[in-house]
Amino acid sequence: MEKISQFYDININQYGAVLSAADERDKEAIKTEMDTVLAQQFGSHWRQKIADCFKFDNYLFYLLNKRQKKNAEFTDQEKEDIRLIELGAALEDLYVCTTPSKENKRIIKSALALYEFLDLVHRGT
Repeated sequence: MEKISQFYDININQYGAVLSAADERDKEAIKTEMDTVLAQQFGSHWRQKIADCFKFDNYLFYLLNKRQKKNAEFTDQEKEDIRLIELGAALEDLYVCTTPSKENKRIIKSALALYEFLDLVHRGT
């Protein structure tokens, strides 16, 4: 858990309960902890923030590509969205015991899989 939190630069003190629930593969505990932690971080509309963030693949790739650029400047919204992408990927990596990847496509795929699994994002297949 610590290795994955470091990989994604996720504050384990802040998100530890959610990460721990994913590490224990406890879907209901993940939902419960997310309800508490994400409401504190992103407000009461955190579910909608996740749904909006994951509407368009191009936006997700744009954010992660921009994150890799030196001296890139981000709006507060972009920072929050990047955090939601990275958190989703970290939770997925913990839940299914996969090694984190620096590849943007894999990060997005992992985060999307986790949020779909938790019924927070609905995408047509």
